[in-house]
Amino acid sequence: MTEQEWEETYRKTERRLKKAAKTIACVIGTVFVMAGILWGGYVYRTKYKITEVTKSFSPDGEYELTLQAVGEAQWPFGSAEGRLLLKEGNRAVSKNSFHIFDDGAGIRESIWKVTWNEDYVEVILSGSEQADEQILLFFDGKTERKNLEEEKKNAAGGIRQTDEEAIENSGELPQPYAKYVDTLKQIRTEHRDFNGREYQEHPADGSVCFDDNYFAISDVDGDGTQELIFNFSTSNMAGMCEVVYGYDDTTGVLYEKFVEWVNTTYYSNGFVRASFSHNHGKDPEGRGTWPYALYEYDADGARYEIRYYVESWDGHVYEEGFPIELDTDKDGILYYILEEGETVDSDGVVALNQEEYDAWVEETIPEWCRMDVAYRPLTEESIGNINRAYEQAAEFAAQADRWLTGGDGREAGSSYSFYDMDRDGRLELIANLNQGTGRYSENHFYRITGDGEFMELPLVRLCAGEKKSWIANFDLTWIYTEAYEDEAGIIYYEGNDFTREGIFGGYDETGFYYLKEGTVYQDSIRTCSRFTDSEGENEEVHYYVMVVDDKVEEEEITEEEYVALREDYVKDMSPVKVYQNWVYFTADELAVGRMSPKFIACRLLESFLESR
Repeated sequence: MTEQEWEETYRKTERRLKKAAKTIACVIGTVFVMAGILWGGYVYRTKYKITEVTKSFSPDGEYELTLQAVGEAQWPFGSAEGRLLLKEGNRAVSKNSFHIFDDGAGIRESIWKVTWNEDYVEVILSGSEQADEQILLFFDGKTERKNLEEEKKNAAGGIRQTDEEAIENSGELPQPYAKYVDTLKQIRTEHRDFNGREYQEHPADGSVCFDDNYFAISDVDGDGTQELIFNFSTSNMAGMCEVVYGYDDTTGVLYEKFVEWVNTTYYSNGFVRASFSHNHGKDPEGRGTWPYALYEYDADGARYEIRYYVESWDGHVYEEGFPIELDTDKDGILYYILEEGETVDSDGVVALNQEEYDAWVEETIPEWCRMDVAYRPLTEESIGNINRAYEQAAEFAAQADRWLTGGDGREAGSSYSFYDMDRDGRLELIANLNQGTGRYSENHFYRITGDGEFMELPLVRLCAGEKKSWIANFDLTWIYTEAYEDEAGIIYYEGNDFTREGIFGGYDETGFYYLKEGTVYQDSIRTCSRFTDSEGENEEVHYYVMVVDDKVEEEEITEEEYVALREDYVKDMSPVKVYQNWVYFTADELAVGRMSPKFIACRLLESFLESR
């Protein structure tokens, strides 16, 4: 063959190989896509698919109760999830999830018995591996649940508490909280703690008020136990300090885990940033950073240990000796991460430019690890609220079977917030079950009245103030640190419901929820769709005004109009700083008999103490 023929043969072979490679890649890609589709379909069918099983109607035909199956029973002998949907015409009155333990059998008509009454419908749910459960669905949206076997035992006098159990359930404050309360009382009245540390006001002429100091009870070091934090600022600059106290449950005494100046920031990865009270470094105006010390929690020593000192050098102020050749970004600022005994002039110290320093900060103390610690004023009322919160938590714990979802693993996704939504002194228990793509989330709001009556608060869903015709539930665990208060004193908390569609995006529904006259209202005001391409890029966003009727097409609006909808909603309200701490119970904890009322009450108290 001639050279030209060899070259032509080579090119043909090369084209064939490329074509074959593309074909193989397409086949492999198709196989992966099909496998993903099949797996997604399987997961959807077995875990999330809603199937209508049967219906029951009230004698007057006004109400309709639907028994639904959620997914399939867990293989081989696990529980099956179901749902009761009560409707009045096209309006959803309430929606309640449940689990049936029936030797691996699914949700079917034979598991329920329905009795219609004047103002509620009674459902008895039965399974071969559980006691019968009674659910009362009231026509005003309230719900009550009872374990009928426990009711029989109570009626027959079959439940007996030991003396220890009676004390546990009495609402008496357990440790370490009792010690923390005693310590706060002593600091407030005697201006010293049990260990002899003194907190001397300055000036000592009564012109400052000791109640203007602050405390918090929060697990800032991540060891699983909440610490007592006292922030003392009613002194001269040298006397100001923040002390973190730990509790030794063996000896029953407090000890200091950390002492620094009052300006501190805690991080969930174990670090705490403590700003210096004075700046004697080479960046006196803090154009780079105000100098600070960075401590890290040492679990073995149960104390914080110093790791770094951080400061900056402003070459515009202190020109002499400034290593201008290291200032590669030409902003006149260099940053230094120093260890004990080092200064910016020490040999071997590395100078960082802005980008390098920012990268170190992002790696060491990223913003997403920053903790929002709930400080409270050191007043008699704030200290007394700890006891009052635990007493209410103990009341809820004594009736945990009426609100605590139980332990097949999936229900462990429930989160709880113990929070005073309307600031009336009675704490509400908020349960948020966030599952599936967002469509299957639920919120329940509970209260125990001053007379000791347990009740679930009705939830009314609105669209811009009007009742809407479809069900959507906000994910209340979405972190918002600001709420709004109207002239009547009602607090409006921001909420968000995200519904995923496939793997490339979904729909956001946002608005506010609030408690008014014993009813919780969820008011959705706007929505948007967000989708990306298969690479996760080129996001396409569309904004819409919410409509009351889901059969009416939503009006698309601009991003500016979308922002204005929220601004108009809160324009006559006052912003309020808030933070809701959510706690949960693991599947192991939820297993029957694992948790005492005291354990449950302490977990709820944790939520209260770390919220504001």
